[in-house]
Amino acid sequence: MNDELSTDELAQMRERAEEATPGPWDWTTPPRAELQNPDGVPIVRTATIGWADPPDAEFIARARTDVPRLLDALEAERRWKAFGEGVLNLVRRSQNDPHFAVVNIEAAGYVGSVIRASDIIALANEHNLLND
Repeated sequence: MNDELSTDELAQMRERAEEATPGPWDWTTPPRAELQNPDGVPIVRTATIGWADPPDAEFIARARTDVPRLLDALEAERRWKAFGEGVLNLVRRSQNDPHFAVVNIEAAGYVGSVIRASDIIALANEHNLLND
């Protein structure tokens, strides 16, 4: 089983989060037992019998703001991962052609390679990383 979320699954989660009543939500304990929007207007009201335990109610209420934040964080991580993979590919390609993506440095006792900044900037722009 593949546990990685697809782009479509993430988009569906984002859509559900955006269509839900704006948050943050809060919850009350019985006898009212309800989830409320920021103005105190009930979103969900239940009978006292069967009301969720406080940790469950807290989880449900916080999900309204937690889910969008988690989606944002996951999308940012995926952009950074793609960027890192791109940099790694530039380095690998440069092993076959030192003039493609790196400048070889052999000066002042240092021997190594540096990826051209323009290549890294182009890759960062490709993954929308410079606007974060």
